[in-house]
Amino acid sequence: MSATIKLVTWNVGGAKFLKEQRSTRTELQKRINQGLHSIIQKYQPDILLLQEVVRFGNGSGPSEFIQPPAGYFYDCSIAIDTRSQSHPLKWLPYRSGGHWSKTDYLAQGLGMLWKEELMHAPLWEFEGMRGPEIGKEIVRLETGLYTGDRDTEPRLLVVSHFITGDSEIPQDIFVIHLHLSTLKKEREGIQEMDERGSRIRLTQIDLILNGVIARYQEFCQQAGMEKSRLPAIWIVAGDFNCTPDSAEIQTLKHHGFVDLNPQKGKGTKGKGFPDNRPEITVDFIFAGPDLPALTASLTQNLIRNNPEPFYELTGSDHYPVFSEIPVHK
Repeated sequence: MSATIKLVTWNVGGAKFLKEQRSTRTELQKRINQGLHSIIQKYQPDILLLQEVVRFGNGSGPSEFIQPPAGYFYDCSIAIDTRSQSHPLKWLPYRSGGHWSKTDYLAQGLGMLWKEELMHAPLWEFEGMRGPEIGKEIVRLETGLYTGDRDTEPRLLVVSHFITGDSEIPQDIFVIHLHLSTLKKEREGIQEMDERGSRIRLTQIDLILNGVIARYQEFCQQAGMEKSRLPAIWIVAGDFNCTPDSAEIQTLKHHGFVDLNPQKGKGTKGKGFPDNRPEITVDFIFAGPDLPALTASLTQNLIRNNPEPFYELTGSDHYPVFSEIPVHK
């Protein structure tokens, strides 16, 4: 029986939250979490992928920026924090602007919400389970020593494994959640910087295609898993920090991945609250490769019906992107 997985990706702009004073932080956190409730009310997504989530507070118990709505579990994967990447060029503006103490813990990374009834499994296992402990795999996109600037900021991929279908014919849904690199002065008319940033992201895309997906497919073939399960679907989604006509996006398409929501309207990113007019598209939801388990007509019909970004929300410099992804249930 054909059905869909509903997925949203949204860069919530939590890094800005850390620089705000306490009263402003409280309002911004409230606005973002109210936005999550609005998304859930409007789309009823099964999975929400959130970039630039943050943690903050003292070492005895840091607080989460995201407050999970009823019916959803939440997981956070830290990409950069004051313990592992302590360069003052990064953290002093946050401590000063946000009045954080020298010992307060600050961190940012990727967050994910998923419906409590959704089955998931560790990447290397195939028996589904429910619950808040998800067996994610973290793949770090290494940049060398962090020197406090955007150009060397650590990035990561978070790979999660969900299972749909019945017990006799299960289908594996692998979600690669990402926030790819971007450099200072990119998209500001300096061709050299644009080309350099593109080369870095192309390397990261190659790692996704060959260092994650192809490597895992080889594992499944060796384990004989493909004989007893429906063809797996890989979802690659998040903030790509590149535009639809870029070499990075074209490379994904060349390898059989489909943009499941090309209806980007005026764009998915603006200059920031409050005058956050959308100007550029950098947020995507792709599925593939080649969607072997799905009919072209079903996929294309869903693509046509997927809505433009959720422009009603404020608080972040990005807008949520939604997609329904054909699966078997």
